[in-house]
Amino acid sequence: MIRSLFIIILFSPIVLYGQCLEGDCENDKGIKQTETRKYVGKFSNGQFISGEVYLVEYNEIGENLYSKKERLEYKGEFENGRIIIGKSYDENEELIFDGEYSYSDGYRYFSQGKWYVDKQIIYDGDFLNGTLHGKGVMFNNGIKSLEGKFLNGEFIEGKTFDENEKLIYDGQYKNIDNSRYRNGLGILYEDGEEYKIKYNKGVIVANEYLSDDIVGVDEFTEINLISSADYGSNELINIFINGNKLTYTFDTGAEGFDIPPSLEKKLIEKGLIDKSDYYPPIISVDANNNKKKLRRVKISNIKIGDYVVNNVVATINNRDDDPLLLGRDLFQRKFRDYTLKPGSLILYK
Repeated sequence: MIRSLFIIILFSPIVLYGQCLEGDCENDKGIKQTETRKYVGKFSNGQFISGEVYLVEYNEIGENLYSKKERLEYKGEFENGRIIIGKSYDENEELIFDGEYSYSDGYRYFSQGKWYVDKQIIYDGDFLNGTLHGKGVMFNNGIKSLEGKFLNGEFIEGKTFDENEKLIYDGQYKNIDNSRYRNGLGILYEDGEEYKIKYNKGVIVANEYLSDDIVGVDEFTEINLISSADYGSNELINIFINGNKLTYTFDTGAEGFDIPPSLEKKLIEKGLIDKSDYYPPIISVDANNNKKKLRRVKISNIKIGDYVVNNVVATINNRDDDPLLLGRDLFQRKFRDYTLKPGSLILYK
């Protein structure tokens, strides 16, 4: 998190008492030097209004013998002895800032412009009292990395780019313990696709409890679990998705909630899901450590017991004959609470 390092500067107004070395130092172009500064540019009513300001330093190199050194400090426009717009340089004459300045309580602040460190631009945008504040673009090694809105030095909303300046995210952020996280609503750009999603401290929120997503009158519903020797110790449960009856293996150790690809096709044909309903794919690992990539989509009209549940993010199996699992993504995360009894599952609205 970049704040106001190097950009709050104690300011002493430029007072022009000195010798006019060349030209007209009253109302035209000239060169004027004081004990510590040299001004090269345009004057008006004896005031320096535009041009270059050099710091003049004298170093003793022998008895009554001095060397003189000049280095560029400012280049731009001036008012009342203060730079108001232009460039400022460090002790090595390397550019620090190029833009507009503001003044308060004897300090000069960057107001709007480009900020440089080690000859590279790191920020271009708005400041408030020396802190990144407002619209701006941040750079990393000269490559655009952030673009959007800053608040008191923290990036809170906008775009993130990769090392090739390719857009990867556009949305909201939150700074927690000096670390920036995606937090809130945004669009993730991945593998040529766009996903409208919600983050919580950097983690995609796929399923969460929202009472409005559950349609039903009773405070709870009890669903019978079906024992089957074919599925070992796991039990089965029947669910209806948009009128399609599906039998699931009820697995309290599983995360996901699956649908077959044929059901996805039916829901697309009926206009019940579209491109905006898809979530980024996940990598699933089974008990034998086999990995597979699974797509995800948000679906509604899921009837389980006496409830109809909407806005559930389900994983899409790669084949129709892949087993269907009902895990915590549905019965735990979408309901206020649940209870397991021998032969039944109770879900609380």
